[in-house]
Amino acid sequence: MKALSIQQPWAWAILHGKNIENRTWPTHYTGQFLIHAGKKFDHFGYNWLLENSDFLPLKDPIPFKDNYPMGGFVGKSNIINCVDYHPSSFFLAPGVLC
Repeated sequence: MKALSIQQPWAWAILHGKNIENRTWPTHYTGQFLIHAGKKFDHFGYNWLLENSDFLPLKDPIPFKDNYPMGGFVGKSNIINCVDYHPSSFFLAPGVLC
C-alpha cells in the first residue's frame, strides 16, 4: 500500500474532513493510502486551521497542539482524482490537487 508523509496538523485534518490535498505534482495513483504523521509540526498551518475553522468542513474540533500523534502512521484515506480546481475551502491555488 502507498503512503504519504504529512506534517501535523494536516494528517489529522485529512482524517477529520479535509477533502483536498494540495500538491504541485499530479499522481496517476488512485485508491487507498496510509497517512504518516511526520515528526515536525506546521505551526503556521495550525494557526490557519484555527483562523478558518468556521469555514472548513471538519467533523471534529481542532485539538490543542500537544494532542497530535507524530512520527508514525495515523490512518488511511483515498485518492480519488487529481484536479486543477476544486470549490473546497481547502483549495490553495496554484497547483495540482489530489
